[in-house]
Amino acid sequence: MHICGFDMTSAPARRKPIVCAQCRFDGTVLHLQELTRLESVQAFAEHLAEASRRCRDGEPWAAGLDFPFGQPLEFLHEAGWPTEWSHYVRHAAGLNAQDFAQVIYAVMANRPAGKKLIRRLTDRAAHAASPMSLAYVPVARMFHVLAPVLEAGGADVVPFRMGSGAAYLPQAAGGGQGIQAQRDDAAAPQAVPVPQRPVLLEAYPALLARAVLAMHNGEGQPAGGGRRKATAAAPYKDGLPAQRVLRRANRERLLRDLPEYTQRCLGITLRMPQALCEAMVQDAQADALDAVLCAVQTARASRLPDWGFPAAHDCGDTSVCREHLERMCRTEGWIAGTGLSGLPALSGLPGLPEKFRA
Repeated sequence: MHICGFDMTSAPARRKPIVCAQCRFDGTVLHLQELTRLESVQAFAEHLAEASRRCRDGEPWAAGLDFPFGQPLEFLHEAGWPTEWSHYVRHAAGLNAQDFAQVIYAVMANRPAGKKLIRRLTDRAAHAASPMSLAYVPVARMFHVLAPVLEAGGADVVPFRMGSGAAYLPQAAGGGQGIQAQRDDAAAPQAVPVPQRPVLLEAYPALLARAVLAMHNGEGQPAGGGRRKATAAAPYKDGLPAQRVLRRANRERLLRDLPEYTQRCLGITLRMPQALCEAMVQDAQADALDAVLCAVQTARASRLPDWGFPAAHDCGDTSVCREHLERMCRTEGWIAGTGLSGLPALSGLPGLPEKFRA
């Protein structure tokens, strides 16, 4: 199976391209083969089109992309936008960059201090920033530029469009628990259909980086299924001149410990050529490293039913879980590797069908 991880940007160019970590995965061994740089949105769209051709030729292909596929339900209501994913993505695509930003600023202006930026359910679970953010890491601009490419393409976009069904690789016995794993993957391997379309997952490399860097710090339970402490990963990107030596050391540590983590906790053997590892250490922006982390998250998801997307029985209150799942599937999206535990009840929020209310 072809597995790719993408470190995305809203304005790819020679100086700041989209970086793709291209891998092969046999269900147990994930082999990093190449780091590819895409210098335009058109090049990214063409890469997805090539993936579609591979799938039609019987070569399964899946990828994790580190940008928000969706927006929060509350934002959509306050902006007066549709709440179905494909509808509001098309609506956003019809706006230029300035008009799109003005919609976000207008919603923020009407919200109280401290609650200007709204997070999706999955952002809360992953401790991720709001997809409305236009500053620092401008993930809102990534959504505006890149989500229409996904919506217009022919790929399965988890969880909005999952026409090809569940995961396609046989599960390897004893595959570990992983990061907030949603299923027991110790089931016996079984035959599964070959997908006819690429599968795209929203990945979040910080989720994996936190777990790896915490492995030898006494945080979390690397070999078990307990919940991990929700702390930020030790910074490993860029920084001021005085910070760069430490951040380079953190990149080295992350690359050193990542194969151990994937083997012990995910049941995946990760193989990375030394030359590519050295290039990732040298890359202060850590774009290639983030792409590899996205690929690992995708490989993990490929071994789970429905790519690890949670089911209503994954938390105690089924009615609450149904609300969460409806909101994720229809409107907001889902970050691979996140679950439902600990999220608040949603009854009373607008936009949910009555049958999904508590």
